[in-house]
Amino acid sequence: MLNIRFLTEKSSMMLLLLIGFLVYANTLSNGFNLDDTYYTAGNALTADGFSSISRIFSEPTFYNGVDAGFDYRPVAAASFAIQHGIFGDMPFVSHFINLVIYLLTVIILFKLLLKWYAGKNRITICFLICLLFLLHPLHTEIVASIKSRDELLSLLFCLISLYLAFKYLENGKFYLLPVALTFFAMGLLAKYTLLPFLLIYPVCLYFFGDLSFKKSAVVFVMLFTVAICCHLLKASVLPSFERDFSITENALVGDQYSLFHRIATSSYVMGRYLLLHIFPKDLVFYYGANYVRVVTFTNALAVFSLLFHFFLLGYCLKNLRQRSLLVFGIILYGVFMLVFSNLIELAPGMMAERFTYVSSLGFSIVFVLLIATFYEKLRLLLRINPLFVILLFAAAYAVRTFARNEDWKNKDTLYAHDVQVADNSAMVNFLYGDWLLASALEEKKKLQEPGNSWLQPQIDERLKKAQLHFEKTLEINPKDSLALLNKANCLIQLASFAQAEQVLKRSLEVYPDFIEARFTLALSQKYQNRNADAARNLQLVLKTNPNNVIAIEQLNRSQLAIGDTVSALKTLKEGIAANPNSPVPLAEFANYYLQVKDTVTAVVYAEKAAALPPPNRGIFLFLARYFESKGVASKAAFYYAKLQ
Repeated sequence: MLNIRFLTEKSSMMLLLLIGFLVYANTLSNGFNLDDTYYTAGNALTADGFSSISRIFSEPTFYNGVDAGFDYRPVAAASFAIQHGIFGDMPFVSHFINLVIYLLTVIILFKLLLKWYAGKNRITICFLICLLFLLHPLHTEIVASIKSRDELLSLLFCLISLYLAFKYLENGKFYLLPVALTFFAMGLLAKYTLLPFLLIYPVCLYFFGDLSFKKSAVVFVMLFTVAICCHLLKASVLPSFERDFSITENALVGDQYSLFHRIATSSYVMGRYLLLHIFPKDLVFYYGANYVRVVTFTNALAVFSLLFHFFLLGYCLKNLRQRSLLVFGIILYGVFMLVFSNLIELAPGMMAERFTYVSSLGFSIVFVLLIATFYEKLRLLLRINPLFVILLFAAAYAVRTFARNEDWKNKDTLYAHDVQVADNSAMVNFLYGDWLLASALEEKKKLQEPGNSWLQPQIDERLKKAQLHFEKTLEINPKDSLALLNKANCLIQLASFAQAEQVLKRSLEVYPDFIEARFTLALSQKYQNRNADAARNLQLVLKTNPNNVIAIEQLNRSQLAIGDTVSALKTLKEGIAANPNSPVPLAEFANYYLQVKDTVTAVVYAEKAAALPPPNRGIFLFLARYFESKGVASKAAFYYAKLQ
C-alpha cells in the first residue's frame, strides 16, 4: 500500500513548501519577460501604486493604444499596484510573490484533499497528489511568468473559497458563507479563466460535502449570481471589445474550416495536452498555428483522444454516485481540457501551458489514485514498490521544471530556446525576430558613442538572424503584415533598400491601408535620396494620420531637398495646427528658416520648440551656440545647462 510512514499533516506541508521553494528558487533571479509589462512598468495604473486602487476597479486593466481599453482583472492589477507602492518595480519581488502564491495554493490544496479523501493512508495519498501537482513542469509558465499572477491568484482564491465552504458545512458558522462567496468573486476578478469552477464548485460539495443534489443546485445558483454580478461590473467598465484572432494565433479563425474540422482539431489538441501531462518534455511559451495543426479524424492522435475521453466520460457517468475522489479528478481534468480545446471557444495560441493549471490537478489526482488502486498488481508486475513510480515521476518533473525555469530568465533565453522546439510556429518565429530587431536597434544607439564601432558586426548579425525568422513566419503565413514590415526594417538597417522596397510594396498590395508600411517605404526612399517618391508616400501617410509628427518632419525635409519650399512651408503650418503641443513641427520650422537663410526667425521657432517636451539636444546646442556667438551669455549658459 502507498504509505510513507514518517509523514504527518504538518511535516507534509513543511516538506511541500521546502521542495517547492528549492525547485522554483532559480526563478527569483529571472528578469521581466514576455507580457510582464502589461502589469508592471507598462501599466500606468499599477505604476501609480496605492493611489490608483480605486481607478483599477473602475477602468480597464489593459490598454491597446490611448483609448482602447481591454480586459478587466482588477484583483491581479491591485496586487501589482500594492507591490509597486511598497517595493517599486523589482522583478525579484514579483517572482518571489508569484512563488509564495503558488506555494500557498499547494498548501490549501493539501488541506482540501484531506477533507475530500477518507481512504487508507490519506496523508500519504494527499501528499503525493500535491507533490506531483507542485512539481509539474506545465506550471513553469504560471510561476516563472510574472504576468501569470492573475492565474495564480484566481486558483488560490477559488480554493480558499472552497475551503471556507467546507468549514461552513462542518461548523455551521454562517459568516463563512459570504466570505467564501467573496473569495470566489475575487478569483473571477483576478482572471475569468476559472469560470468553469461554477460547475466544479457544486460538484465538489456534492461529492465530498454530503450535500443532496438539490442543495448543490442551490449552491450553483448562489455562485451563478456572484458570477453575474462580476460580469455586470466588468461590462460597466469595459467598452465593447471583442478579440479578433489572426490566423497566426489560431488557424481555426474564419470560415475556411467546417465544424467537422473544429471537432477533430479539438480532439487532437486534447490528445496533445494529455501527452504533455504525462511527458512534459517539449514546452514552449507560445504554440500557435502550424505548430498546432488543423486536422481531421484521419489523424491517429485525434481518433485516440476522442475514444479515450469518451471512455473517461463513460466511466464518470457509470460511477458518479460513488462520489469518489478518482471520479472527481477525472471530471476536473475533463472539464478544463474541454473548455480550452477550441471546441467551445477559440483559444489564443490554440494551446497554452497556463490552460493546464487546473487540469493538471485532476491528472495528479487520477495518477496517484490509479497507482494506489492497483498497487498490488503493479508491485507484482514491476517487481518494485509502486510508490517509487510516483517518486520517479516527481523527481523527473522536478528536474524538468528546474531546467525550464532557466529558459524563462529573459526574452533572449526564452525565445532562443523555444524557437528550436517550435520552429514551425509562426508566432514564435515572429516574436523572436521582433526581439532581435528591437535589441539590434537598441545596440545601434551605442554606435554614436566614440569607440563603439566594434559593435557593428554583432548588430548586423542580429539583424540578419531577425530577417531569417521573419522569413520563416512568412513561409507559414505569407500575408502576415507585421512580419513583412519587420523584414523590410531589417533590410533597411542592412542598407538593402531595393529588397526592402519590394517587401513593402508586396505588403501594400495585400493591405493598401497599412500606414506603417507606407511610412517605412517613404523612409527607405528618403535614405536613397529619392525625395520626390518619399514625399508622395508621406503625404498619403499624413492624410490618414495628420498627428504623425515624424512624417511631418520627414515630409518637410524631403520637400526642402527637392527645392519645393512652398509645399514645405504649407506642411509645417498644417503640422503645427494639428499638433500644437509637439516641438517637432516647430523645430522643423526652425530648420526651414535656416534653409532659406533667415536665422533670426529660425531662432524664434527653435526657442518655442525648446520650451516643449521632450528635450531636443540638437535644438539646445543650436541655441546655445547662436547666443554665444551673439554675446548673450545668460541665454547661452541657459541652453548649455539644458544640454547637461
